[in-house]
Amino acid sequence: MKIVSNIFIVLLFAVGLACANEYLHLADSCYAVRALHASGVKANPKNAEIMMDAYKKAMEDPSVLEKATEGYVKSLYFSFRFVNFDKKLRKEKLDSLKTVSESAYNKFPKNKEIAHVYASALSIWGNERGALTSVKEGVAAKVRDVATAAEDWQVLGRAHAVLPYVPVILTWPDSKLADKYLNLALEKNRKDVYNYYYLADFYNTKNDLIRQSKTSI
Repeated sequence: MKIVSNIFIVLLFAVGLACANEYLHLADSCYAVRALHASGVKANPKNAEIMMDAYKKAMEDPSVLEKATEGYVKSLYFSFRFVNFDKKLRKEKLDSLKTVSESAYNKFPKNKEIAHVYASALSIWGNERGALTSVKEGVAAKVRDVATAAEDWQVLGRAHAVLPYVPVILTWPDSKLADKYLNLALEKNRKDVYNYYYLADFYNTKNDLIRQSKTSI
């Protein structure tokens, strides 16, 4: 009787594991086709809802927790950036994205995909609070430190490019390092369109500043 009972428990565990892995498989499939049926640059909200829900359910399985957590924060970030929602909910959604990605990063600090989402979300969150407030609260330094640890050249280069140099308060942003890291990001992943966009934006801004300096002489 005890043997039968133990077999039943094992079977229940196996079924639960299979279900969780099925959720992960479903979520990954949805993420792979996240641009399907998009309207312009905005993604299909139904697909986004399905993948977020599936990743969340997959996270209940300890054996795939890190992979499911990675997918969940990536799907949250994707939904924030590319799914239409009421503008009144922007702060609430951004706060949630920042909180969830921070929790995931603290749990899996060596996962570079999670680190990228956390640094990106923290950067947007800090920017919307205001540059000086973010600097005083250490948000800019946190973005830099997370990106550096993860070797996330895109986020690190972008931080050096857009953050202003402020004597005493913010002394580490450097345009030469922005150039270096953004080029490293492009070399690392030429399929990511943001690497081209951020590098082009950096050079355009740099050329505008050079032109302005010449006309002011």
